[in-house]
Amino acid sequence: MMFHNNKILFYMIFLIVIFCLSGVNLPASRKGTLPLYTSSNLPFQVGEELRYDISWGFIPAGEGTIQIPDLSRKDGAFHIVTTARSNAFVDTFYKVRNRIETFLDVSNDCSVGYKKIQHEGTHNRDVNLIFDHDNNQVTLMKNGEVKNTLRVPAGIHDPLSAIYYLRTVTDWENEPVLNVTDGNKTYQVRVRILGKEYVETPIGFFKTIKVEPVVEDMEIIFDKKKNGKLYIWLTDDEKKVPVKMKSELAIGAIQALLTEARINNPSTN
Repeated sequence: MMFHNNKILFYMIFLIVIFCLSGVNLPASRKGTLPLYTSSNLPFQVGEELRYDISWGFIPAGEGTIQIPDLSRKDGAFHIVTTARSNAFVDTFYKVRNRIETFLDVSNDCSVGYKKIQHEGTHNRDVNLIFDHDNNQVTLMKNGEVKNTLRVPAGIHDPLSAIYYLRTVTDWENEPVLNVTDGNKTYQVRVRILGKEYVETPIGFFKTIKVEPVVEDMEIIFDKKKNGKLYIWLTDDEKKVPVKMKSELAIGAIQALLTEARINNPSTN
């Protein structure tokens, strides 16, 4: 789900504008359903796969996925992968093929690895964040070259692990604050809770919690421009699945809407 800077911006985090139906009793046949999760202590598990339609305003722009194919053999961290692919129409003027990977250590509340491969138009970039938690450092690499080394606090996240760690939050009476780095700076991201809404998707209605990560000029799954706004709708249950994401920018709104959620058998991935 990603576009870049002044171009059509793509990548997860995604949302707003669906009928505010709080208090309305929806027909059971129209309520959205999620697959059966076998994990009892976490809101996600290995095998989870979420698929999204991406749009730019009213124009279909492509598709995206977020999935957890496996655990890291080294430290047992969740391996989370998100992809963004523009459709044939957008390919004619700005082809996008992006992939982001993170390794989320839930026990220690931190990212232990991050990689982003961008192919957008004529722009190609390979970004890695190498975390050294023993020394509270992160090293930023671009296209194989070291670009920066930064001191970071404990509990540091990358842009993608931050979104998935947000799903583990249980105290929604207070606004969560996360430490997030892109390798250039460390940001405190305050997650504003904007209320509860019903969101309509191709697979039904979901009751959701609408949130807004507040941070200045930082790249989150979508490239978040300064003064832009990013909204995420999480299911109002213990799974906190992101069913809708929307980034509002000067060039228009980029939105991702859930079209499929399933649990794959890890042994077949």
